[in-house]
Amino acid sequence: MQERRTYIPQGWAKFYEFSQSDLSSACETVSMLVKGFDKANQGPNSVGIDWTTLIGVMEQAIYGSRVDNEFDTRLVKEYLALFFKTDTLDGPRKKGNSTVDIPPFDIPNSTNMSDFRSRVEQLPDIDNPQSFGMAPNADRSLQRINSTKAIGMLRQLASGGTGEGGGGGSGVDVKVWKSSLTPLFHLWDNVSKSQLSKLKGVEVRPVTPDDPPVVAFVLMDAAEASKLGDFVTNSLTTLQKVISGSVLSTPDIVAEANCLIRNEVPMAWMATWPSAPEEPSSFLQGLGKRIEALKGDWVKRVASRNPLEHPVVLSDFLRPDVFLNALRQQTARKLSVSIDSLHLVSSFENHLLSDASMSPLPVNVQNLILEGCVFDEGRRVLTEGQRNSPLVSVLPPLTIAWMARAAHPDRAVSSAQSAMSVAMPIYVSLSRERLISEVVLHTDSSRQRVLNSAALFLTESST
Repeated sequence: MQERRTYIPQGWAKFYEFSQSDLSSACETVSMLVKGFDKANQGPNSVGIDWTTLIGVMEQAIYGSRVDNEFDTRLVKEYLALFFKTDTLDGPRKKGNSTVDIPPFDIPNSTNMSDFRSRVEQLPDIDNPQSFGMAPNADRSLQRINSTKAIGMLRQLASGGTGEGGGGGSGVDVKVWKSSLTPLFHLWDNVSKSQLSKLKGVEVRPVTPDDPPVVAFVLMDAAEASKLGDFVTNSLTTLQKVISGSVLSTPDIVAEANCLIRNEVPMAWMATWPSAPEEPSSFLQGLGKRIEALKGDWVKRVASRNPLEHPVVLSDFLRPDVFLNALRQQTARKLSVSIDSLHLVSSFENHLLSDASMSPLPVNVQNLILEGCVFDEGRRVLTEGQRNSPLVSVLPPLTIAWMARAAHPDRAVSSAQSAMSVAMPIYVSLSRERLISEVVLHTDSSRQRVLNSAALFLTESST
């Protein structure tokens, strides 16, 4: 449990306060149940260890109580089911259908603590990520994460002194502001000229009561992106005027400048973009990309009869989760069923979701990023990666559709033979901070994908 924290956000989605007290509580619980088992076995009707109670206490009161991500909770349950069972104590260690050695050493045929301690001391000092079920290349992923953190810390150190010099009050250090903010001014100017200038004449029409939910969402998202772009332009223009001396500073302007100098995005910029990057240059690039996609492509698509005819890239939207909800609502209207009766079905073979009577609005989603495992193109299933496998890969187009649970209980459709299925979370970025939805995909081992913490992402970068 604790070792996986080294690999955050792949090991766990966030840092959980697993501690020595949790281990002590777990050991005490095991001891109490084993003593109860010994007493029960003294009578004529011997019973086994109460694994259900043990797992329940571990899941609900000890380790699981600290976890607030549903997919991390699933991981906790998988570990408990993997280790706490009679097979663990019987016979030699084994991997079963996972890469985890259970237990990590051969159980000595002894009741002496020293015999067990000697086996533990023989374990290697450095943990192989595969030893607790993670992808073989997880250590390479950790190097990438640590590099990103180091770059962020260096940037903060470079701007740490200037943030205070810029003043927490109303003082303005023009020299500091100019050197720190000029790169952002140039970046947004380049984005505006190369991506947004050609869209100045594009008007986003107001939403009408007759618009289907998907069309209404696209129009509102496009209008919000355009409005946010204007707001950011005005903010940066004001900062430039303060630096040139043509406008006086205010406490709000100084606070905004200090945020940018500290390499942070001002809260006012993020109010209408919940999943916005927290780094200013990534924010500006991501905003430009979305304005271009929404006003340049999607406004034209909603004017056609079928805006979902062409592939969809979920990272085009400011609020991709709202798009999926709008799609669900429109599907419910077409099928004349309640929204709650629908669930999301997915397939890499779009013809399997082409029945309009059951899935009237299939959507072909492109450019989803996969981390934690690899996709087998031939079998069309998720499989275990290798040490030299890419850290992330782009999935082939995935068709998704909201369908009635009663008419179609399976959430994954495939021609793959004897394949298991696993629910895969979809996050905005590799930081795993914002969950968008989940899809069920076929795999060769559902348990191993859970231990891998395999997941999908809308973008590989923070933009």
